[in-house]
Formats: sequence, structure tokens, C-alpha cells
Amino acid sequence: MISFSFTDLQRFWWLKIVFYLGLLIFISFFLKKILRKIARRFPLDCWKGRIDTIFYLPSFLFLWICAICLITSLVAVHFRLPLIYEYSHSFFKTIVIFTLVWVFLRWKKEIEKDFIYFKQTKKKIDMPHVFMIGRLISIVVICIFSLIILQIWGLDIVPLIAFGGVGAAALGFAAKEVIANFFGGMMLWINRPFVLGDSISLPDRGGLEGIVEELGWYLTVIRDRDKRLAYLPNAIFSTIHVINISRMSHRRIQITVGIRKEDFAKLGELTQTLKEVFEKHLSVDAYLPINVIFSSFGMYSLELFVEIYTKQTRYEQYLLVKQEILCLLYKTIQQMGIQVPNPIMVIEK
Repeated sequence: MISFSFTDLQRFWWLKIVFYLGLLIFISFFLKKILRKIARRFPLDCWKGRIDTIFYLPSFLFLWICAICLITSLVAVHFRLPLIYEYSHSFFKTIVIFTLVWVFLRWKKEIEKDFIYFKQTKKKIDMPHVFMIGRLISIVVICIFSLIILQIWGLDIVPLIAFGGVGAAALGFAAKEVIANFFGGMMLWINRPFVLGDSISLPDRGGLEGIVEELGWYLTVIRDRDKRLAYLPNAIFSTIHVINISRMSHRRIQITVGIRKEDFAKLGELTQTLKEVFEKHLSVDAYLPINVIFSSFGMYSLELFVEIYTKQTRYEQYLLVKQEILCLLYKTIQQMGIQVPNPIMVIEK
């Protein structure tokens, strides 16, 4: 009859390692299939439909690192290495916290993708606010994670926080421009004077006008009319005027045209006719003032001032509407038998 004593079992301690490795391979093999099976029950436009993407990689690495920690602990116990055993436990706790934070950040990223999808169907969602809140949450979670890790490894965080307060004051004084730009970027995300893709004008910066291509924590990138990139620190937007061209409701068309002084008697009829013609134009807002008035006496003509508002705010469309208005103006003047004077130079002998 064969019998095994406790001493004999200790000799085969490595069998535990083999058993745990086999169990790990079994769990990791079925983990992906289970996550995929759960994900297929939900649509891909929902984060639940991408649950395998969120959990598989962190959990897979977590299982293997746990196996490494467990094997290290068994080796440390067998060979009586208390220091390695203690550090392996601290490392295991660190990996648990790290995995939880990693899963949370991946889940947050997938939630942001859901907001992007909803933005395409429901235009009320403000994506800049979503990204700003996501970044702030990431910063808070990473800071808390760092403090917990320091406590796990036996470091007293109270003196560290006190020292960090003094150091933060010194660092803030030395890097006040960086901090000003950081908070300037935060205020841009909160107040939203402009968002990505908006066309803005900065009169205080030499009339810089362009499209916002990037809104960072430190810099705002604008591509001007000549297709050049302008990099502006975020802090300057708290002290300068910003005109958001993309949010205008109308564009104003101003035209000054001269008519002959001999046609003064037809001036009243001309202004009234032009108002009626402009009101019928589809791109002209008839609810806003349409001004067609005799404004002043020119050197060779009577100056007629035209001011109307078009509903076309895009620059290309505005130019087309302005062209149509100019054509209508000239045709109406010709149809009424009125002439636009040309400068005449008389040379006397």
C-alpha cells in the first residue's frame, strides 16, 4: 500500500504552480468567449455591445500578472524569502487597483463614443462639454489612484501632501503662464465662446480670422484665410475680443451706387421699386430693415445707399447673394431709364 506524508506533499509544491497555471489557461480561454457572447446581446452603438473590448485585455493581463504574483509567493514561502513574499502582496494590490482604473478609463472612452453616436442623431448633445468632463474625470481618477498606490507601498501621504502644497505654490509661481493657459483652456471649454470648426475673428490680434482646428489645454490652433496655422495661448482669450462668425444669424450687404443728377425726378420711384424687388428675393430677410435711400451728393452723381440682410451666413453663399443683388440693382436702374454716370475728362485746346 502506497502512502504519502505531509513531508512528501511539500516536496511536490511545484504541483500547485502547475495546477494554478492550468486553471489560468482554462479561465483565460473561456473569458473571451463569455464576454463576446454577452456583447452580442446588445447593439454596437451601445457600450454594452463593446463590453468585450472594455474588459478582455485588462482582465487577461490581470490574470497572468496574478499568476506571476502567486507563483512568486509560493517560491518565496518554499525557499523562505519573507521580503519577496511581502513585496509580492503589495504588487498584487497595486495590480488590482491599476486594473480597476484601466477598466474604468476604457469604459469612459466607450461612453464618449456613445455620445458621438447620439450627437449624429440628436444635435442637442454638446461634445466639447462631454470631452472636458471626461478629461477632468480621468485626471481625478489618476490622482486618487496614485495616492492609493503610495499608501499600499507604505508611504505616508500626509507629509507628501503638505510638501506638495508648498511645492505647488513654488511651481505655480514659476509656471504661472502655463497655469494661466491651462485654466484659460478650461474656461474656453466651459463658456464656449467658440468650438471646433467655428470661424472666428480676433480684432485685437491684427484682424486675425480663421477656423478653429484644435482646442487644447494650453494652445488654441486657428487656420487663417491664407491656410496658415496660428498657435494662440489660451490665456489671451480672457483679455481680447472674439467675434464668432459662425454664429451670426445674418450677413449685411451694403452697396453705394451713383445715378445721374438729371434723373433726380425718378429718385423716389427708384427707391420704392428697389425695395419691392429686394423683398421678393428668397435669400433676403424681409423682416429686417431694407434700406434704399438717397444718402448724399457726389461730385458727378447722386449717391444711393442700399442696405439689406441676407439669411445666407456662409461666406461663399453670401458672395453669390451679393452678386445677385448687384445684378438686380443694375437691371432695375436700366429698366427705369436711369443711367449710372461715367467720369468724363474734358481736354481743352
